[in-house]
Amino acid sequence: ENFSYALRDNLFWESMLNVVLIFALHLPLMMLVALVLAVILNQNFLRFQGLWRALIFLPHLTSMVAAGFTFRLILEQETGFANALINGLGLPSVPWLNDVWWSRVSVSLLLLWAWTGYQMVIFLSALQTIPPELNEAAMMDGANRVQIFWRITVPLLQPVIIFCFTVSLIGTFGLFTEPTILTGGGPIHSTATPTMEIFGNAFTNLKYGYAAALSYLYFLIVVVATIIQLRLTNRGQP
Repeated sequence: ENFSYALRDNLFWESMLNVVLIFALHLPLMMLVALVLAVILNQNFLRFQGLWRALIFLPHLTSMVAAGFTFRLILEQETGFANALINGLGLPSVPWLNDVWWSRVSVSLLLLWAWTGYQMVIFLSALQTIPPELNEAAMMDGANRVQIFWRITVPLLQPVIIFCFTVSLIGTFGLFTEPTILTGGGPIHSTATPTMEIFGNAFTNLKYGYAAALSYLYFLIVVVATIIQLRLTNRGQP
């Protein structure tokens, strides 16, 4: 009966749609920024490489609860620092936490801030395994840095890109702390996630059996989504 009700639970399926939208909003930009930062910080001519790497990675080590409250203060519509800057440019305030779509953007911004440095470190480690002779040979053949990046660096990083994509997929489906602190799942259930639904049914509504059924269903969906993603990204590889 619990599984039957779970399949008809609109709130649960809306929460699944929410994480898909948040995933689509933040992941492409996060991976691109992380990869570009890794390429820049991998250059030998850059001074204070260790310092820059540490500063970019530092947000990932910050307490997500503290970061969530800080972002909430910054994005407040009436008194937030973000809207103060926007108003200073002569533009109207943005309802970061009070609008269905802008609240999802706000959660995505928090994820970008927290996880870009983590992915940058992974990409940086992978870049250091690429033999420099490949880039030197390409430059001797007349390739510029942009061509080297897209034709040599990105293809060689494909396994690492797939890894980061998969980890981000699983992590986004498991979001809990970020939307709980920043938006509380609102407005109008627009940033609620499956783990928030499971937690609420178990420890607020005390429906332990139903929460367990949702957990099994959620686990199955994540496994299927991960398998499909791996099949699509590995297509054409030997």
